[in-house]
Amino acid sequence: MTENYYVFKKSHFHSLIQQFRFSFAKVILERLIQLHPNEMQYYEFMLIIASMEHNSEELIDLHKAIHDKFPGTALEYLANGLYPGVKINLARDFLHAAIRLEPDNAYMYYFLSSTYLNLNEYKQSLKYANKCLEVDPSFHLALLLRMTCHKKLGNFNEFLNDSFSALCYIESLNGLYIVETIIEELIKHKTSRKNLLVPSSEIVPENPTS
Repeated sequence: MTENYYVFKKSHFHSLIQQFRFSFAKVILERLIQLHPNEMQYYEFMLIIASMEHNSEELIDLHKAIHDKFPGTALEYLANGLYPGVKINLARDFLHAAIRLEPDNAYMYYFLSSTYLNLNEYKQSLKYANKCLEVDPSFHLALLLRMTCHKKLGNFNEFLNDSFSALCYIESLNGLYIVETIIEELIKHKTSRKNLLVPSSEIVPENPTS
């Protein structure tokens, strides 16, 4: 029997990230990196959290560590794409390169969708948000990207579907923002109560994470 046995799974950290419970994940990940400094997965989660927290100092430190330890990997390309101040078109190219190396990593698609959203390329952003959810249906943060894309593209019914789904799944920190966005769009479209409760005959109700 090995001396050190850990029950932490990738899904545990993924769930904490989806709920924006970054501080809990980081405390454990930092200790795990001390114990296992060559385990790539721990650095990936730390990089993801640093990006979501917009922590430039941590992103720079992690980029150096990843560049030294894991050169030529999808993780290095992801770190390049998330590097503070990188030109957005270059970030897009790095993320595409990361996906070519690791096509089953939902986080790669999430960050690529976010990059296209920042480029105001809403159809491309929607495409990769959909791909993110296809790879991992539990990736509820992608719903925030999809609802924004649908809002920008004028897809009102799809916007409402993803907004309500996001409200159900995503931690309360973003709840007020989601509700305010829904109300804003309802006022803009002057939607009746019936429209909200009865789906159009032309629209098939979707699974919340589809």
